[in-house]
Amino acid sequence: MAEQPGVARERDNTVYDRIVVALDGSRVAEQVLPHVETLARVLNVPIHLVRVVDPSAFSLVDPTWAGSPGGLTAVLVAIEAEQTAAGEYLESLRQHLDVHGLRVTFEIRSGPVVDEIVASVRPEDLLALTTHGRTGLLRWFLGSVAEGVMRRSPVPLLLVRARKEDDNKQANRDASAHSS
Repeated sequence: MAEQPGVARERDNTVYDRIVVALDGSRVAEQVLPHVETLARVLNVPIHLVRVVDPSAFSLVDPTWAGSPGGLTAVLVAIEAEQTAAGEYLESLRQHLDVHGLRVTFEIRSGPVVDEIVASVRPEDLLALTTHGRTGLLRWFLGSVAEGVMRRSPVPLLLVRARKEDDNKQANRDASAHSS
């Protein structure tokens, strides 16, 4: 029997309960948002924003912290500040998307980035993120979150390739942050 226009179909595997968006706080990562906004409207599903704070990254910032008096306290304060900043960032995005009529929730997770992104999804979700598309030594040095998520995700993925000019600017900032 042919499907009639305007008649609702029964739920199938192509409809999602929500769209989970992995963000790192960068403009590059936010390039996925216009795609997600469109899909959320068409599918009439909520958006769930996720930002991961990886505590192990803070021990790499300044190796002298670990052996110095108050070093652990300094690391804990830095992690707490990053979690606060992540909450403020996600709340501002939530408000922006809410103004545009979208239903949005968010969460801050703590742990290894790929593990936490994968753990944030439910079986009926679509997971969306921007891929930086780095290759060679830069990819080896900075890693590939998108590749790790792609290999381990139990749900369908929407990967949006970053615009080259924005990705180059972000890569330069990342490289500067790692060398200082």
